[in-house]
Formats: sequence, C-alpha cells, structure tokens
Amino acid sequence: MTTEELIYLAGFFDGEGTATVKRIKNKNYRFGIYFQPIVFITNTNLEILEEIKKITGTGIIINLKNLNPHWKSRYNLQISGQEARAFLKNIFSYLRMKKVVAEEVCNFPFFNGHYRTENDFNIQELAFNRIKGLNKRGIA
Repeated sequence: MTTEELIYLAGFFDGEGTATVKRIKNKNYRFGIYFQPIVFITNTNLEILEEIKKITGTGIIINLKNLNPHWKSRYNLQISGQEARAFLKNIFSYLRMKKVVAEEVCNFPFFNGHYRTENDFNIQELAFNRIKGLNKRGIA
C-alpha cells in the first residue's frame, strides 16, 4: 500500500472503524474460549468499503440488518485474525483517535488455546476487558 492509501485508510478507520478482540466460545479450547483480533469498518456506502477491501486485499463485507426501515442500508467490512493485526500495524503511525485501542489489539497476548495455562488465560481476560473499556460508548 502507498503512503497516501495508508493515510486514507487510517482517517477512514478513525472515523468509521472499530478494533477489538472477539471472545469466541469453543469447547475444543482450554477454558472453552479463544480470542481473535477483529477490525470492523461500517458505512452506508458499499463502494467505499469495496475500495478499502481492494486496497487491503483482505476482509469480508456483510450487509447489516437495519433496525429502522427508513434508514439506509449499512455494510460492515470485517477483517479478522492476523490480517486485522497487520491492517492496524500498517495504519498505526497515521491514526489519531484510535491509536491506543489499535496498540492494545496489536499487543494482545495470544497463546495457543489448547495449551495455555490459567495464568495465560487470566492475562488474556485482563487485556480483553481493557480493550472492551476503550471501546465503550458514551462519556468516560
């Protein structure tokens, strides 16, 4: 990606994006849970999201269900796993509003879910809750 594209992506992500770690239940993992980094960019303009997907070379676009029939259709570009971390690392130096949460997601402690210890799991839970707090809506 060019510098110009990275700056554009960072600005768009700062305004329309979310970076988080998803907590996924799966009985095959120790403690029944594994964690996955994920980036969401939501917008009513499908063409812009398709352009971002083309620039990044990753992600899926989902048509979100509208809560109000009078609203425009909304679309969500989702980038998950290592691609989400790579996306955040690429745009990191150009971020303004979401730099702290992007850093937390990039530095999330990932351990092999099958072999992690209880201490590893507790470290992940603390990091997960920190990120959740950073993404909380409303007045801090």
